[in-house]
Amino acid sequence: MNFEEKLKSQRIIIAIALILMSLISFNFAVKGTLTIISFIIGLAFLGMALYLLFGLKKKHTGE
Repeated sequence: MNFEEKLKSQRIIIAIALILMSLISFNFAVKGTLTIISFIIGLAFLGMALYLLFGLKKKHTGE
């Protein structure tokens, strides 16, 4: 396993953890404790996770 494959797998694991954290924040928002703050934090976690998941492809230019 080279460095790029290891880095890609670590990014996927971090993205999964961020998705789980966003689900927990959305759960707090539904329960009613600090609703707007929990919703904003959940969206932030979800945004970071989607950025990591869809930012894995590198664009090759020039070659």
